[in-house]
Amino acid sequence: MITDKAEEVGMSRTGCLRALCLNTPIGSEVDLKAVADLAKFNGYLGRVSGLFTLWLAETSGQGAGQSRSSV
Repeated sequence: MITDKAEEVGMSRTGCLRALCLNTPIGSEVDLKAVADLAKFNGYLGRVSGLFTLWLAETSGQGAGQSRSSV
């Protein structure tokens, strides 16, 4: 049972026992992977927003950056 729990959270058996005895929270390995995936996504989102901003700056006077109003 302890060996299964230790493998589930990505810890050694002795590390898991130590954490249980000291009543410290045991994080899940899946949670760490999810955080890493979110960090990658955040980086991608930053790159895309930078490219979009660059595109808007280069196309001033054309397309998306220009608002048309008739007087």
